[in-house]
Parts: sequence; structure tokens; C-alpha cells
Amino acid sequence: MRSFHLAITAALLAQASTPAGAQESGRATRLAWTWPWQNSDTKAPDSSQSPTDAKPPAPSAARPASRSAAQEAAEMSNTLDAIKTLQSACSDAAWTLWASNQYPLWRNRKTPVLALNYSIRTFDQLPPVPATFGADLQQRLSQAMANANSTIKDSFPVFKDMANYVNAKDYEGDKFKKGDALNDRLMSFGKSCHAASNDLHNLFVEAVQVAIDRLLPNAAQADAARIMIADWQQARGLANELGKGRAADINRLADLTTTISALADKRRAEFAADAGKSELSKSPQARFYDSDLTEDVAVKMRKMLRDIKGNPTAFKEASDDRPRTDFRVIRNTIDLQLPSDILTLLRK
Repeated sequence: MRSFHLAITAALLAQASTPAGAQESGRATRLAWTWPWQNSDTKAPDSSQSPTDAKPPAPSAARPASRSAAQEAAEMSNTLDAIKTLQSACSDAAWTLWASNQYPLWRNRKTPVLALNYSIRTFDQLPPVPATFGADLQQRLSQAMANANSTIKDSFPVFKDMANYVNAKDYEGDKFKKGDALNDRLMSFGKSCHAASNDLHNLFVEAVQVAIDRLLPNAAQADAARIMIADWQQARGLANELGKGRAADINRLADLTTTISALADKRRAEFAADAGKSELSKSPQARFYDSDLTEDVAVKMRKMLRDIKGNPTAFKEASDDRPRTDFRVIRNTIDLQLPSDILTLLRK
């Protein structure tokens, strides 16, 4: 008699924060399967839990026609936060459904375990994109956010069908026919989510620049913000080179990394006392230079350059147009996190 282990769990995810004016929902399903022919000491997780419906936060009250600068800043920040949430959710979906999908290997018995952990984050109600961004960008942001949100939502029932299909061992009756069709759909969803993640990434950079330009003139710490903006633009040169993927010039990356490392060290010295604080207690400048520009950009770049130097395989893995590669992770820090630190300072 051969043994097998199967576990499927589903539960609502509690969100730490949700942009105002939006209702965000999260669901997670975990599918883990071990082939009966594989001797395994793996123990099945706890019994499955059925998903329940979480109560979303109430929509924000209608805004008056005349808005203060603080309200305008809040509206723009809410939109930017929602874009980052959806961009991250799309990236995670692309990773699970496409980039790390091992169903083909499992069904052909080239790997004994099929493990898919899928968590989705979507909005029941997307925050409205304010007209402050301009009519053209407002329309493109609204469309991209709606498309990404619906794509992630639509993928979840298909994933559940796959979980039920494997749970029932239906592949023994149809020789994987339905499973193959379901996985083709999941792979397609994953690739669509990857494209949506790229689109939202680029739109965020465009939108955050509009927000920074809008808020800078009246900011209490405008001079400090201008220095951070100039340093961010310098770092964006590195992000743009990383964005070339396999066409990136390693020597150019090395030169840019040296420049960014020197810049980060110089600025960190100016916030040495603040840098030792917890992340929540740090000033936006300390987070920008110490946590983000130094630890998550300069340090990671130096390590990656050492890893890929003279190693074509490592370079390919780092630069592939796929989620969670080294190139993409560092680009996300530069393009998404650094300007968020600037916005935090501008709103103080």
C-alpha cells in the first residue's frame, strides 16, 4: 500500500493597511501534493479551513468640492499606495502561477511534490484616481488598476478548480486532461499578471513624479526633499540600465553601482544618529539613504555583480524578464520605494 499527503487550506488574509477609499480583500489557497510512489516523511498540514468573508472597511465619506492641499496629497497618496499594492499582488501571482509553476514537472513525474501557495490581494472597490494627475494619466491609471484587479480575481477560481481536481485525484480518471487545461489557464493568468505588474510599475513612476512636483513647492522641508529627488534621479540611471535586462552593460552597471555606493555612504553620514533607530522611528531621509539606497540597492548590487561576473548562467538568471529576479527586485526599490520615502517627507 502506497501513501500520499495532500493539503489544501484556504483563509482570508488580514491586511495591515488599505488605502483610504478602497475596500481590499485577500484570500489564500495552499496546494501541496506528494506523489504516491514517492517515499516521504512529509506530514500533512492541519485540516483544511473554508474561506470566510471578511468585512471590508467602510468607504470614505464623500469629499467636498473644495479640497485642501492636505486632502489633495492624501488622495494622490491613496492612489499611489493602491498601485503599489496591485503591482506587488500581480508580481506574486505571476511568480506562483507562471514563473515557479511545477505542475508540468509533477504530472510527468519529474518532481515528487507539487506545492503551490497562492495568496491574492484585490480590491472590492478601487480608490478613485484624482483629476490632479491629469486627464490622460488619470484614465490610464484607472484602466490599468481595474485590469490588474480583475485579472487577479479571475485567476483565483481557476486555481481553486485545480486544487479540487488534484484533491479528488481526478487526473487518474482523465489522464490529466482537465489538469493540463487548467494549468494552461493558470500559466496564461500568470503571464498576464506579469505584464500588468510591469505596466503598473511604469505608471507608478510617472504618477509619483506628478505627485512630487505637485507637493514640493509647499513642502515644509522642500530643500531636503530636493536633495533626495536629485539623488533618486541619479539612482534611476541604474534602474534604467537594469531595465534593459539581458542587454544591460555589466561594466556600466558596475560604474553606476560605485557612484551610488559613494553617494549613499556620504548621505548616511549625515543621518548617522537617526540610522540606528527602528524602521518606524527613522526619518524619511534615513530610510531613503540607510535602509533603501544602501542596504537594498548598493549592497545588493555589489553582491550581484560579484555573483554574475564571468558567469553567463548567473547573469541570465539575474536579468531574466521574470518576477523576483535580482534585477527586478533592485529596480523595484529604486522606482517604487525611494520616491515613496520622498513623498513621506513632503507630507510632513
